[in-house]
Amino acid sequence: MLTYLIPLLLGILIGIIIFYLVSRRFFPVLTGEKPNTVSYSEAEVEKLLAANGYKIVEKRKKAPIITYVDDKAFLGFVLVNYIVKKDSRTFAAEIKTPEESDPTESNLRRKLLELGFAAKADGIILLDLDQKKIQKISFKFPLVEREFFFKVFIALFIIFVIAGVIGLLMLLKLF
Repeated sequence: MLTYLIPLLLGILIGIIIFYLVSRRFFPVLTGEKPNTVSYSEAEVEKLLAANGYKIVEKRKKAPIITYVDDKAFLGFVLVNYIVKKDSRTFAAEIKTPEESDPTESNLRRKLLELGFAAKADGIILLDLDQKKIQKISFKFPLVEREFFFKVFIALFIIFVIAGVIGLLMLLKLF
């Protein structure tokens, strides 16, 4: 009986080791490891920025942010990869990762909004080092109701000015 127990335990141990190695290779999330991400050197980033006319002002800028939860303040930081300048405009530059493929996707959009706001930049650029291109990102929060009323107000103002000018010309008998 002991002669069967030792090979059985040894087989179970070898099976567990093989399962662990295979699962680590194909399922890194299950083992708590981060999946292999492509890393780029600073030289590549700086070369892409310089080739597109951007001058690096600051690297790895930590912008402070205070978050209030139930009136209690918590100090934190937003990390901006690069602050760059081009044509006297300042941009917060973020490096796009393989997981962050689309700037209109909600998680990346939130991140870019936070970076632009924290960096107090004129705009945001997203660096795609795989394709060697730079995307300019900007946001607008349309105030549809206010814009509509403003346009109606301007149209009415112009109509009344024209009517006033015609009335004045008629009063002076020039029309």
